[in-house]
Amino acid sequence: MEQFEEDDQRLGVLDDTGSADGVLPVKYDMVDRVGDNCYTDWIIYRYADAITLLAEAIVHQGNSVTQESVDLLNQVRTRAGLAAYQLSDFKGKDDFIDKLLWERAHELWYEGCRRQDLIRNNKYVETMSKKCIEMGRADHISGLGTNAHLFPLPSSAINEGKKGGFEYQNPGYGD
Repeated sequence: MEQFEEDDQRLGVLDDTGSADGVLPVKYDMVDRVGDNCYTDWIIYRYADAITLLAEAIVHQGNSVTQESVDLLNQVRTRAGLAAYQLSDFKGKDDFIDKLLWERAHELWYEGCRRQDLIRNNKYVETMSKKCIEMGRADHISGLGTNAHLFPLPSSAINEGKKGGFEYQNPGYGD
């Protein structure tokens, strides 16, 4: 929470969530109904998700920060009550991507996007290594090899794959 800017309105929905006991915040209310009687909408993509991904794509494609990418990022920032960025606020592409990733982390808090965002931008191992050190768990860094962005393949996929020549596990997960 300390990464959020002081005036970020998104903090209002996060203030009373979580606890020292390990309870995770629930971002959306869940209704105790299933099937046709369920009133819970499943969020596939949110507008903030789509426009920040577009801003990221524009910067990666052109290998530079554009006014269009800054304007897209600012749509999310200003809706959250934060000051808009100026094009001159960015030192370059990497600085923009770093700030965009933090904005996505704050906007999409507990929506399952952060890991893929970091992997897509080749920042997962670096970020997790820093986090391990901050938490006093430097001994965990050795487990963050270059394949830390991979999940193990399910045994069922490997067993089924043996019929078609696909019978290996991702590196770092056994044979």
